[in-house]
Formats: sequence, structure tokens, C-alpha cells
Amino acid sequence: MSRTPLIKSEDKLDIVEHINQDHPEELLVIANYYGGKSAYVPYETALIKDIYEEGLLIEATHDRGVEELYIPFTIKGTIEGKILYLAYYALSKQGINLQSNRRKFFEVVDKSMSSKNMLRIYIRSTTPLPEYYAGYTYGIILKIIDSPPQKEPSENSKKGLVLRSFDKLLIWMLRVLNAKNRMKLVKTLNKDLRLYTLRHSEEDRDGSLTLGSIDVFLHGGSAGGNWIKSLKQGDIIFSRTEVEDRHQHLAEGINVLIADETAYPAVAGILELWTNPTPPIVIVLHTDKADLTYFDDLKQPLGTVYYHARYQGAEQAKPVLDVLRSIEHLDGAWGGLEREEAKAVRHYVRNEFGVEGRKNYIKGYWAIKAEEEL
Repeated sequence: MSRTPLIKSEDKLDIVEHINQDHPEELLVIANYYGGKSAYVPYETALIKDIYEEGLLIEATHDRGVEELYIPFTIKGTIEGKILYLAYYALSKQGINLQSNRRKFFEVVDKSMSSKNMLRIYIRSTTPLPEYYAGYTYGIILKIIDSPPQKEPSENSKKGLVLRSFDKLLIWMLRVLNAKNRMKLVKTLNKDLRLYTLRHSEEDRDGSLTLGSIDVFLHGGSAGGNWIKSLKQGDIIFSRTEVEDRHQHLAEGINVLIADETAYPAVAGILELWTNPTPPIVIVLHTDKADLTYFDDLKQPLGTVYYHARYQGAEQAKPVLDVLRSIEHLDGAWGGLEREEAKAVRHYVRNEFGVEGRKNYIKGYWAIKAEEEL
């Protein structure tokens, strides 16, 4: 079986790092399904070791060591689309609903402005919020419901069977559509979903960790911004997915944090929960200087060094690189920027400072182009 190396090695590194960092659960599902004949299934962890034009090489760990799995791609299209299909197919075949994996429900308690263009909604969750809230993200659906359901539909219920039938149809469509229409379908399925960052969590009067807040940057009359502004006390909202951010690499050495307004809440949380004895370097991007007050009175490590940089449109990489050129050494990086700008900064940190893999965690928080990420 041929294994043709990808031509664009820099892009391959981006894909490998992104999926290994942000989608370990999906990778484990892929490994457990396609490695089903192995005596070591279920595996404990799974990571991409390499990507070829024809398939994916996964390194899966088990209680006796490590096993390599080569999984051929089954559709044509972009590398991201091919891997996406493997994940969707494996999820469906293992009976995991693709549409409603981890729903959480929140009551809107209050709201306020945390800076000129940052709206904060205070929430009460029906289930405990994470104690380590820094960068924790919920995929919020832009809808208001009357009340949380008492229980999710079972696999054997009528609604559960409908969802399973829909999953089968979705898998078929992902297979037969061309790459462009495939990504359009995925985008359509997620058109009412927005990723919003948990700003903080705290205990309620009964001691449960169910109170918190979510900060949303308001810009350009977006659908998400307009929906957030319309929320009022007592409204019930819900998320369809959630993502834990990863900051273990920031626990030692010299690190830089880079953020535009969409990533302010994550950086604020990272600074509040900072444990590294060496304070970080923080590059804060802004279009309106008034939003810099967001970081006023923030609990943060003594000696934190700030750089403020103004940008226009989506041209964020240049002012960031101007600052990075003045820095002699870095051991790690975290950033949230426009997707293509994040790629440019990530490549610079990788090539100039030698910071790779999980220590170079600079990702796209939004996209200027109407494209869909894996």
C-alpha cells in the first residue's frame, strides 16, 4: 500500500498539531473502530504520527505498550475532510450520536459590559462547571428554550432512532459530496452554533460549582452578538458541545500569550490561574483602545509584561511578529487569533524559536473567510 508524503510539510504539521491537541477524543474513537481486530482495543490514547495522501498513521497506546495503525482514507478531498469523514463514520458505527453529544443547560442570571465592546452574561448551570475554567469553551446554540429536558432520548426511543437514521444519512452525504459541498454541509449543520468562552466559575449558595459567566466580543452586528444582546434574565440556553483548553505546557519556562478581543476571556482566565513561577509575556491586540480596560484589576502574576498592538481588519500577524522579533527566547506559546493570521504566527514561533507540537498552541478563534474548520 503506497504512502505518498504530503508536499506542504508546514501545513501537515499544522494539521497534526491541531488534531492531536484539540481532538484527542475523536482520534481515540477512530483508533478503537479501525483497530477493532487488535487484541489491545480499547486503546487508552491515540495520536497522529504521520499523514500521507492515501491515509493516516496513528500511534495508539494500551496497557502493554504502543501500537501503530495505518488507516486508509476512503473519500477524496482535503486532508481535513478525509479525517473528518473517518471520525464521523467511526462515531456513527459505534452508535455515538453525531448531533447531540454533550448538551448542557444554563439559566441567564444577569448581564453587563466588561469593556466597551465585551458583553458578559452571568449564568447558572444545571450541572457543575469546570473548576479550571481558563479557555473552557461551550458550543452554544443560538436559541432560547422554555426549560431543560428531564432526560436525553435513549437510543431505543423513537427520537433516538430518528437521530440514528439521520446520522446514517449524514455519513452517506459526507461520502458522496465533493469536498466543497461536503464542507458546506458541515457548516450548515453548525450554522446556529457559536463557540463562547467561560470567563469564570464559582460556587452557588449550596456549594455546587454552578455559577459562572461567559464573555462575548460584540462586533459588526453579527448573528451571535445580536442574539447575546437579546438575552434577558431567566432565559434558558444550551450548548451542544464543550472543549477543554490545554495549558499544561505553560507551567514552566518563558511563555507568550497572544490574543485578539475574541480570546481576551481565555487569556484572562489563564492569567488568573497561572502557576508558573516565571510570569508570562502578553501580547494584546485591539481595534479599539477602550477595550484594553478589560484587563484592569485582573488578578495576574507579578511581573507580567504587556505589549499592546493595534490592528485593522484581520491583519494581526504583522504587529504580533513585530513584538516577537524583540524577544530572545521562548519555551512555549498560547494564542487565539484570526485563523490565517494564527497560522502565520504559529509558523514563526515554530521556525524562529523552535517551539513545536503542544508547546506551540496558537490557533484560529475565528475566520475572515467563510470556511469551516475540522
